[in-house]
Amino acid sequence: MRRITGQPILWSYISHSLHCIYYHASHPAFYDKLGLPREFPQAQALRVLHLWMVVLRMHADQYDNRDLARMFEEFWAYTEHELIKVEGMSVLILSRTMAEIQSQSFGALAAYDVTLSVHRTQQDDSPLCGALYRNLYGTSRKTLDIPRHRLVQLKNYVLSNIAHLASLPAEDFYKGRITFIAPTFGEPTASEISESETFDLLWHETPIFNRTPTRGIGYDFKPEPDFKTKPAPPTKPPKSTPSSSSTPPAAPSNS
Repeated sequence: MRRITGQPILWSYISHSLHCIYYHASHPAFYDKLGLPREFPQAQALRVLHLWMVVLRMHADQYDNRDLARMFEEFWAYTEHELIKVEGMSVLILSRTMAEIQSQSFGALAAYDVTLSVHRTQQDDSPLCGALYRNLYGTSRKTLDIPRHRLVQLKNYVLSNIAHLASLPAEDFYKGRITFIAPTFGEPTASEISESETFDLLWHETPIFNRTPTRGIGYDFKPEPDFKTKPAPPTKPPKSTPSSSSTPPAAPSNS
């Protein structure tokens, strides 16, 4: 169902929404306070995270999947432009690179969906912290040693903005006037330190989810198989032996 005039969201509104996402996802605090490298993989992971928060609002409003498809189409066009104009990528490898980026992005979206559901149903934030760690820091080219309380602050930033986006008037939200609560990531509070000592960071080792578009952009997800356990080789079926019941009838005699 459409929330404003019954008409599709204008391309200009979608473009404005993505500009807001790009702007807020590039806040210096993500790099200066969280220690993320200023590289394309981390920048793209931050944009996907903020795009997910916007899409959550659209899903909650039961918005038409065609508008979601248009938003993702424009988002991938922005990504291609940056790879070519900013990163200097050759168009010869652009298609393969975009396929890899989309696969990683859909995996992150699905992981965020699943772990947010655990937060809401089980009041357990460890999975969400793990998903953020895996998708933001796991894409780095080097191992990062970060204080655990930073993940708690990042998780709180995400949850606060999900609530903030849900509270925006539809007239503003669907015309691209999207705002986020700015990140601060200051000195940790006692509760943040206490929480960081209890959550299980091993959640980042859980299987990554592979999200593929279906029903237009009404995406679905399924977990990839666990490759840690080697499957048993298939057994050959036993050779069948003719039985009395399967013996063909004798040919009729000419007598």
